[in-house]
Amino acid sequence: MLPVYKVASSLTFEKLFELPQNPIEYDWFGERVKNPASFVVAVDPDRMYLGAHVEASPWYDPAHTMGQYVEGLWNKDCAELFISSSTSPVYQEFNLGPTGAWWSCSFSKYRKRDSAFTPPQGVTTYSQIGSANWRAALAIPLNQFALPLDLEDTSRANVSFVVGKAKRQYLTWANIQQREPDFHRAEDFENIDLISHL
Repeated sequence: MLPVYKVASSLTFEKLFELPQNPIEYDWFGERVKNPASFVVAVDPDRMYLGAHVEASPWYDPAHTMGQYVEGLWNKDCAELFISSSTSPVYQEFNLGPTGAWWSCSFSKYRKRDSAFTPPQGVTTYSQIGSANWRAALAIPLNQFALPLDLEDTSRANVSFVVGKAKRQYLTWANIQQREPDFHRAEDFENIDLISHL
């Protein structure tokens, strides 16, 4: 299951990173990652949050600014959140780069983009980049998702990373049953473990 922390009051990005982090210690091919990535997903009464932390030198385009909407972030370091429902083939992808640039798209089925999709409004981001690490976060208004959310029942999710320049590494929380990296396998997304947090 994918842990999602439920808080009763509005979160800040600083408070988000105080919540327990979930490390991904092995890559797609089962190799131990030298510098594990970690993430946290949380929800408050108004927003869902993704926080990402990578202990490795960041690879990013400095032209991408915080809050900028940019497709193709996965070509460099990128954290990804996927949300789906067990009652529908529709799923939504969110990408987050080290600078706080982001992107989203919904899909009507496997890799088929929804032609009616419009980018969510009111999304905010956070970024902190060091020479040997980076962390970034994304806050998405709950009323801006392209599919109904039912975190206690039918919603499913996955968090993944693409990191590294010299050696690309593909990391996923869910155990996706494919030989080659492919994060779009909604049938392998995990049920949500909704954890109340004061």
